[in-house]
Amino acid sequence: MTEQDLAGKTPGELICLLYERVCRDLDDARILLAADARPASQADAIHLIVHAQQIIAELRSCVNTPEGGDLAQNLVQVYEYMQFRLTEAVSKRDALPVHEVLGLVTELYQAWKSVLPMPVKNSSVQA
Repeated sequence: MTEQDLAGKTPGELICLLYERVCRDLDDARILLAADARPASQADAIHLIVHAQQIIAELRSCVNTPEGGDLAQNLVQVYEYMQFRLTEAVSKRDALPVHEVLGLVTELYQAWKSVLPMPVKNSSVQA
C-alpha cells in the first residue's frame, strides 16, 4: 500500500489496517513456531512477533486514556498483556502465547470493525 493509498484512509480505517497486519504477522509466526524447528524459520517467526509487538505498541499509543475512562484503561491493560505474552513467546519459542494473542487481537479487530461507520456510497438519486 502506498502513501497515497494511506492518505485517503480515515483514522478508523488505518486502525483496521494495523489490526489486519498484526493478525497476519501473528498467524504466520504461530505456524512457523508450531511446525518448523529450523533456526531460519524460528528467526522468521521472531521477526514477525517483534513486528506485531511494534504495531501493538502503536495501537496502544492511539488509546485516548484521558477521555476514554475505564474502557480505555482496560484496553491499555489488554495491550500490555499482549506484549507480555509475545515476549514470553519469543523467549520460549512457544506458539501457544502467539495463538492466545492472535485470538485477543482478532476479537478487538472485530469489535473495532463493528463500530466503524459504513462508507457512504456516491450514488445519484433519480426523482
